[in-house]
Amino acid sequence: MKQSNVQRGRIERLANQDLTGARGLLCKLVNQDGVGEIGLPAAITDFCPYVVTDEAVEGKNAGAEPLTPEASFRLGLIGPCVPGDQLTLADPTVAGQAGKVTKLPAASGTYRLIALAEEAGVDGQFVLSRPVAQQLVTVQ
Repeated sequence: MKQSNVQRGRIERLANQDLTGARGLLCKLVNQDGVGEIGLPAAITDFCPYVVTDEAVEGKNAGAEPLTPEASFRLGLIGPCVPGDQLTLADPTVAGQAGKVTKLPAASGTYRLIALAEEAGVDGQFVLSRPVAQQLVTVQ
């Protein structure tokens, strides 16, 4: 059987960093000596195909659900948005923004498109969002 040892849906891996309070934040797999661990993004262009579902301290098991356009997700929001806004990764180098999304900025730059807002949202809200095929978007 070519499809042995595969799984569908939620994954459980060691937390690569302290993920306490990270439920609902975007995350990615981080290579740690050949082992995939769950971590938050480090750059606005990081590919983050999961959302944290089960928090953990570093070195303990955390859970993450893969993003899919077949389901909506509530994602931590920086700033406001309205339905239909394109949501990109917020700047993880700013305190409190790692793993959150923000409305596609008007400022020049390259951003990681994550989802579309399905409702109006305000700063700090977990906004109802529909994941899209992730891609880099350049604003000039």
